[in-house]
Amino acid sequence: MGHPRTVRLLQESIRAYTRGGRGGPKVHVGDISLHGGGVFPPHLSHRHGRDVDVGYVLQGTDADVTRFITASKDNLDVARSWALIEAVLATDQVHYVFMDYGLQKLFYEHAIAAGASARRLNDVFQYPRGEGAPFGVIRHWRGHRNHFHVRFRE
Repeated sequence: MGHPRTVRLLQESIRAYTRGGRGGPKVHVGDISLHGGGVFPPHLSHRHGRDVDVGYVLQGTDADVTRFITASKDNLDVARSWALIEAVLATDQVHYVFMDYGLQKLFYEHAIAAGASARRLNDVFQYPRGEGAPFGVIRHWRGHRNHFHVRFRE
């Protein structure tokens, strides 16, 4: 169960994403937190209702599967996934987005091709500065190849 603010921000993000007229599979939302909060194995966070796991938008036979599936350059719909992530970031309430570093590269390259400014990319991505670099809203965290993790601000 998420904090009401988290749920509202997530709903707003998904509505903004779908208003873009992109079509495609439904957005898959996973764990937020336990009712009443607290430790939520196997997560290190998800304790206060402001963390949420969201599936990448996939294509092909993986597109409509209702569980998280490992994303790769072969099945990831980079444009739609990036539009979803951008909708989340547009709330201006995101503290971090955790995502696999290799997937960050795909999104970074897509954003460049779409005309994103160097300043925007520098603010948003940890990539290409290295997995451990303390920069960017989008940061590497192992275990986030089949979904991205959003932590909203308090």
